[in-house]
Amino acid sequence: MDGKNTAIISIDMQNDYCDPNGRIAEFGMGVEQLQKVAIKAKEFVEKVRRTDMSLIHIQMTEDPEFLNEELVKQRIKEFGEPENWALAEPGTFGYELVLDVKDNEKIFAKNHYSAFSNYSFTKHLKDNVVKRIIVMGGFTHACVRATVFDALERGFEVTVVKDLVASPDVLETKHRWALEEMENKGAKISLSESVVL
Repeated sequence: MDGKNTAIISIDMQNDYCDPNGRIAEFGMGVEQLQKVAIKAKEFVEKVRRTDMSLIHIQMTEDPEFLNEELVKQRIKEFGEPENWALAEPGTFGYELVLDVKDNEKIFAKNHYSAFSNYSFTKHLKDNVVKRIIVMGGFTHACVRATVFDALERGFEVTVVKDLVASPDVLETKHRWALEEMENKGAKISLSESVVL
């Protein structure tokens, strides 16, 4: 594997999504699987840092002030007022990343499901001649899936790290379905120990 043309993409590994004190847990959706992923991801990124692969962190906000207008309308229709669903608001505990970020690692913010909704992220991949992306993080059925589909559409070779992606516990069926769907679209599904040698 050519590490110089490979980027590990950590999607939405943030307290509101993964931590027992975050909003997803507060909503009663269960974060046990996401917590397991967060713990294992910390070990995984240490191995990645000893390679020549780059590590990119994607940071979501579901604050209505920053969220994509289409998503705001969808959320209001489904859940009512923003206090019922706002997540990962900048400047809060919930917005903070679970993984520590080293000086040579990039953080890209997004306000939509796919990381490719951030032009700077897309440009960074192009400028660094990234050909292969390895995806980890949450939520498998939403942001991971959307990012993987966009990456495949753009011609990237994509690997999803099966033991480093999760959705809230109540959405386990959607998690499994999304893994199958991503594989059917052309993504490789691998375990973390086979990704970083």
